[in-house]
Amino acid sequence: MREEIRRRLDEEIRVLYERRIVRGFPVQPIALTLRRRDCRYISYESLAAASGRSLQEVVLAMGSADGCTNYDPKKNRYLIAVNDEGRTRTRVRWTTAHELGHIYAGHFIELANAGRHEASPSELPYMEEEADYFAASLLAPIPAIRKMRAKSADDVRRWFDLSRTAASYRWAEYLQCKNQTVLDGFFRWASAESAVKTGEMMHRKPRDIWPEESEFYT
Repeated sequence: MREEIRRRLDEEIRVLYERRIVRGFPVQPIALTLRRRDCRYISYESLAAASGRSLQEVVLAMGSADGCTNYDPKKNRYLIAVNDEGRTRTRVRWTTAHELGHIYAGHFIELANAGRHEASPSELPYMEEEADYFAASLLAPIPAIRKMRAKSADDVRRWFDLSRTAASYRWAEYLQCKNQTVLDGFFRWASAESAVKTGEMMHRKPRDIWPEESEFYT
């Protein structure tokens, strides 16, 4: 993970809590998405209906069974699409937070400034790690785990509404960062390693899948 991106994400998350944009736990990343004026959220099922495709065709076009984000550099707008069909609540929440991580890390703008729509094979690993770092830090901040006096991964799972796998990873990271403190009512954000790998990749998607001029962007 790039250190400058880590610092940016730490600051972005601090602001979300400080300004009470995120008000409590468990965090609702879909609601957070809808609060951004430049971002909209849509399910794969709705995207399939809008594009006249089947759900299976949308999954294949996205290159991910879980979620993907489209960025329109001309309008500087994002559309996050997440597959909630047959997915658990915790998986949908993680996927949404992961996609938000790509946005807050500036990955799409970074690629657009380079005149590209697709991350290179060498860029994908650290961009995915940075998106995972945001998701883990947003959904279960290590200082919050400490302040709430969690005793086990199961506490993390129940209090922050994570999957057992995600909670286990976050608990392991917490045990490595127990010296984190809370100052002035704001969290001092942990410098943890990447959490759960979800496998979303920043590949270019077929343009006809995404609604161009529609109510989804307004």
